[in-house]
Amino acid sequence: MKGFCLRAKSESEDCIKTYIMKVQKQFGKKVKFVRHDGAREFATNSLKDFYEDEGIEQQTTVPYAHQTNGTAERAIRTIVTIGRSMLHHAKLDKRFWAEAAMTAIYVKNRLPSPKIEHKTPFEIVYKCKPSVKHMRVFGCRTYILTPKEKRLKWDPKARTGLFLGYEEVSKAYRLYDIEAGQVVISRDVNFDESTFGLSPTISDEDVDDLDFESLDIDNDGPRQTECTQAGKRKSRPSDEDEAARRPRAVRHRPGLEEASAPNYSSPHRADADEEEKHGDEDDDSTPPVFWRASANAVEAGDLSEPTTFQEAVNGPDQVHWRKAILA
Repeated sequence: MKGFCLRAKSESEDCIKTYIMKVQKQFGKKVKFVRHDGAREFATNSLKDFYEDEGIEQQTTVPYAHQTNGTAERAIRTIVTIGRSMLHHAKLDKRFWAEAAMTAIYVKNRLPSPKIEHKTPFEIVYKCKPSVKHMRVFGCRTYILTPKEKRLKWDPKARTGLFLGYEEVSKAYRLYDIEAGQVVISRDVNFDESTFGLSPTISDEDVDDLDFESLDIDNDGPRQTECTQAGKRKSRPSDEDEAARRPRAVRHRPGLEEASAPNYSSPHRADADEEEKHGDEDDDSTPPVFWRASANAVEAGDLSEPTTFQEAVNGPDQVHWRKAILA
């Protein structure tokens, strides 16, 4: 069985001529007759002249009696059925119908048939059994190797694609490059025959190995409060212990850009806000320090890491720890 994908019916004439000449040259056999349904693209004046020159007889079926050309009609139905099933299984739309049809023909020619003593059409024509080691599932996810001549040192070595069939004139695969949106030919491919579709699908079950239901997390705990840092200032603690536990509020200096600081909760939020309102009057005696360095130093000195699971989920930073566990 041989198939052609045409952009227009007018291309039928050249395909018929080329295929007949190819068969006669390769197999040393003469084509004796051609049967068709009388469509105009199969009965042009140019084709009639070609048939006469080659000594080929034309046989046409009766109009609206497709059953008289049953072999061709049945073959078309078989290819459409196989191709439609492959498209549905691969979760692809109808724009890939041509690739599905050509792949269906490729597979059909390698299936045994009871009409030819359970041999394959390929075996009847080429006198040898076909190899199926290279065959893959239509529409599966592929990773196409990008040649080193076409990529830079830090570029990805492969790009994502879909398997669409087999190249006729070379030992290679026909692949759909998802990023480029076009069909490419390549032999350096990795196949993922369990994944289909144009967009990657993520299963809800493919999340994490942790059993979240067994974790003792109190979802009704106090919500985290947000504290913003606006600049730098000198701290005036009442005593050394209070200064060690209290987060330092930093006042914004003129000319410096404000930015949002990390979120963390503190039991001394009110005290810090009160001191920030009053501020210090001796800013001139303090050497200028950029606010980013001050903020980083405050965060590094004040944050303490929990040592147990219960401390993590019940402490002041419980929201962050929960997000980290569920990530």
